[in-house]
Amino acid sequence: MKWYEKIKEGAKGVLKEHPLSISVFFIYCVLAGIKGDFGSKIGKGTPANVLEFIYLFTLILTPVLALCESNYAYKKKAGKIESLKEIRKSLVYFIVTAVGVVIAVIRAYIHSFMFPDFKKTGTALYSFDKYFDRIIFVYLAICVFAAIYFMYKKHMDSFEKYSLRAFLSLMKAGLVYGIILLGTFCILWVFNLLFFDLGIESMILWLVTGIVGFPASLLSLSMPGEKTTRFSEIVMGYVFPGILTAAFVIVYAYIIKILITWTFPSNQVFTIVTALFVSGLAFWTMALGCTEGKANSALKVMPLLFIPFIVIQIMCLAMRIDQYGITGTRYLGILLIVFEVIYEAYYIYRFTRKEGLGGILMPLLLLFVAVYFIIPGINVYAVITSSQKAVVDAVVNSKLAGDEESSAQLAKARSAYHEIMESGGLEGERYLKKLYAGSSKDEVEKILGTRTSASGDAVISKSYYVYAECVRGELDIDGYSRFCSLISDVYEEENELSAVPFTSRVDGTTQVLELDLRDVVHKLKELEIADVDPSEENALLETPIKTDNGVFYIEYMNFEFDADYAEDEINDLVVEGYYIYD
Repeated sequence: MKWYEKIKEGAKGVLKEHPLSISVFFIYCVLAGIKGDFGSKIGKGTPANVLEFIYLFTLILTPVLALCESNYAYKKKAGKIESLKEIRKSLVYFIVTAVGVVIAVIRAYIHSFMFPDFKKTGTALYSFDKYFDRIIFVYLAICVFAAIYFMYKKHMDSFEKYSLRAFLSLMKAGLVYGIILLGTFCILWVFNLLFFDLGIESMILWLVTGIVGFPASLLSLSMPGEKTTRFSEIVMGYVFPGILTAAFVIVYAYIIKILITWTFPSNQVFTIVTALFVSGLAFWTMALGCTEGKANSALKVMPLLFIPFIVIQIMCLAMRIDQYGITGTRYLGILLIVFEVIYEAYYIYRFTRKEGLGGILMPLLLLFVAVYFIIPGINVYAVITSSQKAVVDAVVNSKLAGDEESSAQLAKARSAYHEIMESGGLEGERYLKKLYAGSSKDEVEKILGTRTSASGDAVISKSYYVYAECVRGELDIDGYSRFCSLISDVYEEENELSAVPFTSRVDGTTQVLELDLRDVVHKLKELEIADVDPSEENALLETPIKTDNGVFYIEYMNFEFDADYAEDEINDLVVEGYYIYD
């Protein structure tokens, strides 16, 4: 019964350390279950509003209480406080909790009892609610990251060892949670089949989360196991870093190719390198916590090998921003690059001092969360509006002056206008209000060609992603003497579909031919908008494209397009296939 005693001791420990956050989150889970299973029966009115109020209140208050409990546990273990009765030392907990209660009450009350009012665009309550949402998110991020930070500090070990043990403990907790949840649902399923349908699936999910999932997660972060198995050390210390090393080698080979051919990197490289950094940051940090000797020394160099990749990311992102301005995704890309630069500089500083990473990551992440949401002038909404409005202003002013704009410029302005409407937040709304003051909203939308709904509101253009492939067993090569595998990788907003260039997949540079893809692209667009079965799109590629001296078989094609784009305007066209010719 050793395993039972360990679970029992762990449960006692986490309940003793986090009684309030676990209790409040349990109340939230019960209410979430009620909303999920019986929300339609409760209907609208005061009971539903009260339920919604307590539901939101407990959700927001949970991380606040977890922060206070984590800080208190850390200070108590470090001998800085003995009891909450020490008023001067424990006053901070009451202040933080009071602030959290006030924030939770305001948010819950607005969303529960004033919902129709704060949805009215342009009102003071609407603006307050928009800003308050940002503040809440930052405040809760502070609570979550700070709570984890103090759990790490209480562990009194290196950040690398703590991250490894916490991760492994979370994996075990997730496995236990999944098994118990699956078993409970199986019991419920059998009961529903043999007797009658209870209709409490949501309640079961949330109760297991409140009783097992959340406490187990707190236990994993606050009291991770002190020992790691040999198997986990091999996987985390050698297998994952080995896979990461192989990926690094491939990207370095690609960098050498760029230098030799002197070509710009593909846009897809940014996503690949970003994934390498995020996974690498986790893998090499945890690996440093379970390796020794030469392996540990080699792993310490791995973060430094990532530095050249940052240059590739900057090149990729700069090209996209130069072409289409800043969007929410690209703003995240900018912040990621800044984060990587700061991380590398700090890592080099600690590396020269032969010290570990420490707990710098969580305060640094908090800084970037604050920058993203609330710092005036450089938050995501202000930057998107500032980046995109220049294109809109240029086209609108040009049209009002009687000048004609190209379809490409109009498409960019229309896209920028929609980006401001969709992602500009209050900053974007203020800009649009100013824009409409110079010329009416109807006139602006007429200039840009923006579609409007029956109510007169601008309709955000719908984007589509087309992916079609054709798997052929054999190719008809009769009458032809040459064979070549080709690719066209065109990352432009407006492509010349009448003459799409194709290069050899062998060296990536030698252009072999140009193809007219207008017909096949237009048909694929029609099928995608009609939302047909993907097999119909795939079947469209079965017919090869004939050229003057050969035949091109499309293996696969993918691209994006916007419902508001002109007929020949698509984005990120990639086509691969086989060319048989004389």
